[in-house]
Amino acid sequence: EAIVEVAPLEVLRPAAKPAQDEQAALAAVIKEEATVVDKAPAVAEEVEAPVPAPPAAPEEEHKAVVNNRFTVALEAEGDIGLVLDDLSEQGPVVADIQKGLVQDMGLQSPDLALRQYDCITAVNDVEGDVGYMCELLEAPTKARTVLKVLRPTEMHISFKKSGEEPLGIHMNFKTSSAGIVLEQIKEGGQFDRHLASLPEDARLRPGDRIIAINALRLRGTELVETLKK
Repeated sequence: EAIVEVAPLEVLRPAAKPAQDEQAALAAVIKEEATVVDKAPAVAEEVEAPVPAPPAAPEEEHKAVVNNRFTVALEAEGDIGLVLDDLSEQGPVVADIQKGLVQDMGLQSPDLALRQYDCITAVNDVEGDVGYMCELLEAPTKARTVLKVLRPTEMHISFKKSGEEPLGIHMNFKTSSAGIVLEQIKEGGQFDRHLASLPEDARLRPGDRIIAINALRLRGTELVETLKK
């Protein structure tokens, strides 16, 4: 039996468990036959809404990180400079940071700098509508913009994968997504049996995001293909 060692597997866990499963947004599934279908998740119907007025309360500006949550305010106009991942129902996830307002703010306030994999849970007074939030963040800002941010917790696990048996997991990902989101773990499957051998606080659960294998951080499809090897 061929055994492949995957160690460590790097995982990001949201600070708060998603309110509901993201099955409706399932982009692709690692099936029992180990076949990967790369399919974009269903896109919610666009809802026309006016651009929200940015909050002006000064106490909202640059709140310190507390319980993995913090608030930052972008005061200038221009491109925000974020590449976003829309797999999470909690909000857009930062896939990459490019030249723009967020990068500039990070240089000025390193303790509140956004990082890759941070989840933006609110843009001004908009929350819950991930598609609309992405639109607001991808368009150049013309006024003060306040972001509420959730920083996930990083954890590592070691796992020896059998080349003969499928993992028994369903994943949500896109070609260039920031890692892959664990959607479902099949009871009694190879991965489920391994997790059962770990302490409860070290076990992966649906909603966790796998971001690297053997310290190699990859995007969605590439990471899935590496996981299958």
